[in-house]
Order: sequence, then structure tokens, then C-alpha cells
Amino acid sequence: MFEVLVPTHPMKPSLNLGAAPWTETNPMAGLSGSVTFSKTAAFAHLQGQAIHCDAGYLWVTIENDAEDHILFPGESLLIPTPGKVVIGGKGNYSL
Repeated sequence: MFEVLVPTHPMKPSLNLGAAPWTETNPMAGLSGSVTFSKTAAFAHLQGQAIHCDAGYLWVTIENDAEDHILFPGESLLIPTPGKVVIGGKGNYSL
């Protein structure tokens, strides 16, 4: 399964985040989820956002980045460039 979360506007998410505390400077704040070997998550418009590994491990691929990034619990990765971001692995993430 491939879950794609793409805001229609970089400052306003198109999905219902409930009471997530998104702001103009952090539109995806409060979003969290989990990934498994058969379920990944894909995002766009995350430049300047941080991905946090809450449990397990995450494999993060950033468009136009020559390296993939592995995160373990308590580690974070700041997304430095625009483009698509795919999170795989087996764990829980939050933005």
C-alpha cells in the first residue's frame, strides 16, 4: 500500500488533520503515522519540516538527494529541499 499525503497548497493541508496544530510556518505539524515493509508514506511540500522517528526505524528518501537517510528512535531529519519525500522502514513517524 502506498499512502500519498499532498497538500493542495503548501500552506494548507488537503487532508483532514483534526486538531493538528498546523500553522503557516509548519503546515503539517502534528501529523503522524506508521510505515511497514508493505506500506510507505509519501509527502510533498515538506521543505523546512522535520521528520521524527518515534519508534522502530525509518528509511527516508528525498527527491534529488543522492543519499537515503536511516532514522532510529529519537532521531530527526530536517528536509532541506523541495520535492517528494518517501518514508519507509518499520516504525512510527511524526512531523
